[in-house]
Amino acid sequence: MLQTLTVNEKDFRKQCADGLFLEIPSGVTGADAYQAPGDTQGGGKTPFALLSLTAKTTHDLLTPTKGWLFGNPVTVNATTDDNVAPYAVQPYEMTFREITGTNSFPMVDVDTTTGTRGFFGPGQTSERGLTAATMFTLPCGPLVSLGQFQSANLLASDTLPRFNYPVGNSYAHPMIPPGLVKQDALFDHSYALNHQLWDGYYFSSLSSQAKVRAEQFANGEVPLNSRLLYHAAPGVTTKETITRMTTGDVTTRSRRVPTQQMVRGAFNVNSTSVEAWRAVLAGLRDRAIPTRDGKERKAEDKASIPRFVSAMTPADEAAAIGGGAGNGGAEAGRAARWVGTHLLTDKQISALARHIVLQLQKCGQADRAPILTLGEFVNRRPGAESGVQALKGVLQTAIEEANKEVMLYSAADGDPINLPLKDPLANSAALTGNTAEGSPAVLLQGDILQEIGTYLTTHSDTLRIRAYGRAGEGDKHAEAWCEAIVQRVPEYLDPADAAEDAPPKAPGNTRFGRRFNIISFRWLTRNEI
Repeated sequence: MLQTLTVNEKDFRKQCADGLFLEIPSGVTGADAYQAPGDTQGGGKTPFALLSLTAKTTHDLLTPTKGWLFGNPVTVNATTDDNVAPYAVQPYEMTFREITGTNSFPMVDVDTTTGTRGFFGPGQTSERGLTAATMFTLPCGPLVSLGQFQSANLLASDTLPRFNYPVGNSYAHPMIPPGLVKQDALFDHSYALNHQLWDGYYFSSLSSQAKVRAEQFANGEVPLNSRLLYHAAPGVTTKETITRMTTGDVTTRSRRVPTQQMVRGAFNVNSTSVEAWRAVLAGLRDRAIPTRDGKERKAEDKASIPRFVSAMTPADEAAAIGGGAGNGGAEAGRAARWVGTHLLTDKQISALARHIVLQLQKCGQADRAPILTLGEFVNRRPGAESGVQALKGVLQTAIEEANKEVMLYSAADGDPINLPLKDPLANSAALTGNTAEGSPAVLLQGDILQEIGTYLTTHSDTLRIRAYGRAGEGDKHAEAWCEAIVQRVPEYLDPADAAEDAPPKAPGNTRFGRRFNIISFRWLTRNEI
C-alpha cells in the first residue's frame, strides 16, 4: 500500500510545549561529531535526541489511548493534526526526546535474531513488544460469515473518526457523543455498517473458488457454511434450479441463490435461556482451527474463538518473540496472547452465557420490546452515557462483565486509561478502560460473531402451533387438542411473484408475504398438554 504521512508543524510545537524538548542543549562539538562519508567504523556521531513517529502500541504511549480500536494506522494517507482531533484518537504518536546515554529511552530497538525487525503490538521494545503483531488479514478462501469482515481494513480512508474493527463490534467512538451516531461531518461508521450489513446480506459460500459450488450444492453436497441447506422450490427440477443460480448477471444471481437456501438450526438472539446460549457457545468446543500454513490448531475440551482466519501458526508465535525470547516465560506468554485465539473453558462459557442473558434482560426492560433486527443486537444503544449499553452493545458488555468474574482474557499487555483525560473529547467515557482493548489479546464480540453470526436471527421461521376445541356443555361435551409444525419458506403465497422479487406486486403477497408450509400435524391427548 502506498501511504503518505503529513505532520502539522503546529502539532510538533504543541507537543514540545506540553513538556517535551523543544530545545535540547548538547556539549558535543562539531569536531567530535564529525564523521567522514567513507568512515563505517563505530564512534564519531553521537545521538543526542530522537524524533519518532510511530503507530500506537498498547504500552509505551505518551498519551494512553485505545489505538487498536480507534487508531487505524493502515490508511491511504494519514494527517496528524490536533486542530482536527486530539492525539488520543490519532493513529500515530509523535515524540521528540533527549537521549542521555545508550540505555536511555527511547532508543530504536532492533530484533537481534533477524537484525531487521523492530517491535510493535504490545510495545516498541524487546522488553514489551513483539516483532510481528497482526491487525488485519487477507482471506485465503471464500468468506462464509459477515463477521469475517472484522479483520478486513474496510475504513482505509483518512476520514475521521477511525475504527480499526467496525464490522461486528459496537464501541462508541470518543469523538461522537454517546447519544448520537452522527455529529456534523463525523459519522459512527461502525454503527452504520452493522445496521446495513447484518440484516441485508449474508454469504452463500457458493463461490467459484469453493469446492462445493452451486451445482454440487443442488445435488446434496455440503457447502463451506455447513448450516446452509438446499431448498427445492415446488415444481422446479434440480437442473432448472442450477440454471437459475448460475445464469444472469451478478445482481440477478445474488437474488436467486438465497431463494434456494435455508439455515439449519437458526438461533434467536432474543432467547433468555442461559442453557440455550451455553449450548451455542459450547458448539465451538473441540474444533480444529485452520492455520495459514494449511494445518490446524486444536484445543481439547475448550471453545476456540480466533480473531484471524486462518489462524497464526506455532511458528508465527515463536518468531514474534524475536531476540527477546530468553527462556520463554513472559515473552512466550505475550506472543501466545497476541496470536488472537481465545480458548474458553466450560466454566467461562457458562459465565458468558449468563451475562449475555442478563444484558438481554436489561435491554428488554429498557425497551419493553424484543430486539427486532440483528443490526440492533450487534450495535450499541445510543443514549445517555450511563444508559443501558450506550457505550458498547449486548455482547461486548457481557464479555467484559464475565471477564471480571472468570477472566476470559488478559489485559496485561495494556495500561489503564482513567478520567479526566488530557484532551477534551465529546465522549470521554468511550476512551476509559485499558489501552489493550481491541488488540488480539482481548476478546471482542466481533470474534464471537465471526463464528456464530451465520445462524443468528431475531425471529423464528419454524413454529409450533397448538389449538384447542370444545363442543357441548356440562357432562355432554367433547374436547380436542392438535399440534402443527409450520415453516416459512422463500416462496410467496401467490406464485405470481418470483421468490427473488422484492417487494412483491400481487395483492395477496403484499398482505401475507411468504408461504408457510405445514411440516407435520398430529392430534394430542390431554396428558400431552
